[in-house]
Amino acid sequence: MTDATAEKGLSYDEAVAQFLDYLKEYRSFSRWTVRAYGTDLRMLREFLERRLGRVPRPTEITRELIVQFGVSLRGAAPLTLRRKYACISSFFGFLQDMGYAHANPARRLPLPRVSEYVPVYLSEEMAQKLIAAADTPWTRAMVMLLLSTGIRRSEAVGITLDDIDLEKHQLLIRGKGDKERVVPLTEQAVDAIQAVCRQQN
Repeated sequence: MTDATAEKGLSYDEAVAQFLDYLKEYRSFSRWTVRAYGTDLRMLREFLERRLGRVPRPTEITRELIVQFGVSLRGAAPLTLRRKYACISSFFGFLQDMGYAHANPARRLPLPRVSEYVPVYLSEEMAQKLIAAADTPWTRAMVMLLLSTGIRRSEAVGITLDDIDLEKHQLLIRGKGDKERVVPLTEQAVDAIQAVCRQQN
């Protein structure tokens, strides 16, 4: 690719479409992970359009704009912002590898500090008693999900089978404001969910 072609590059939407297809087809990412990446890049697009009055090409997006995007996400948890920055960096890394961009403006961004706190959790004995008290496969699966993922009750009640990838041990969670994230599932949680599926069949 010539310098002139690289400068012209793809539109933002074209670049995102190619990146998500690369994650799905080449990297074999789950559809939940691909969807989460797509959500992050859509949020960046919306910010850029508000800030600039148009959607810039990827080659026009500067480090300064990406940091401003992060600052605009007031109230977001530090780990959430770190994940979004990682997504954006992967996006620009892909564009570099494909010859659509000369640099990655999302490399080594200033990251928010992750607070160290003492989590409140059940002891192993208490957790086992809670699991043993589950009187149906459905209840056991719900208890296992809550214990192993740390998701909120409000998030748990909104889960559908389409949100669960038993093969990759992943769960898509829709949080506040329709924000999506992917959380891993333990082997015990997968077993409990499969028991519910067998019962329904």
